[in-house]
Amino acid sequence: MARMSFPFASVFVGSALLLAAPLAANPYPAHTTETFRDFEHHYSGAEQMEVARAALDARVPAGTPVAEARATLRKAGATCRGATCTYNTFGSSHDMRHSVHWTVNLDAREGAVHGLDVQRETRGS
Repeated sequence: MARMSFPFASVFVGSALLLAAPLAANPYPAHTTETFRDFEHHYSGAEQMEVARAALDARVPAGTPVAEARATLRKAGATCRGATCTYNTFGSSHDMRHSVHWTVNLDAREGAVHGLDVQRETRGS
């Protein structure tokens, strides 16, 4: 009986390993973290802030020009004035509505961002 070889099997396995590497690097691959809305609807509690801070730090690393940082935060849904960007929405928990306020303060010096202070606050019931 002749043995069949599959020359494409090694290519397939190698390609699968290369494609899996970026997924392993992202601790939250199941959801997108492109906007503040994503942070609100896909995460909760301490994980929500951890994901938001990590995602925003990755998109606005130290050294980013302030104008570029503000544009990035606007794309994520925030409104920016000066070195402060905010995102406001409503949420509900146990049939009670509350307002949610995200605030990102840019630590900006000499036209560049040196860090972000990300805060989330809920008000209401």
